[in-house]
Amino acid sequence: MYHDVGGALLLQDGSRRLGIHAAGFPDVVVWNPWESRCASLPDMAPGDFRRMLCIEAAVARRPARLAAGQVWSGRQSLAVI
Repeated sequence: MYHDVGGALLLQDGSRRLGIHAAGFPDVVVWNPWESRCASLPDMAPGDFRRMLCIEAAVARRPARLAAGQVWSGRQSLAVI
């Protein structure tokens, strides 16, 4: 978990690049289900955890607290570069 991430992120794997931009989310969570959790995911083959990385925009450290009538929004955009 990375807190107070400012600006866009770049995920690079050899010549492949993915730009990641979040608005409204101060934090980023990076995770992988690893072997045991991968086995319980119906859309993943047993060894797919070795080729999977999840990068999620998050509000983790400080919760977004809203008073009645307030609105919060956030978005995450991915772009192949």
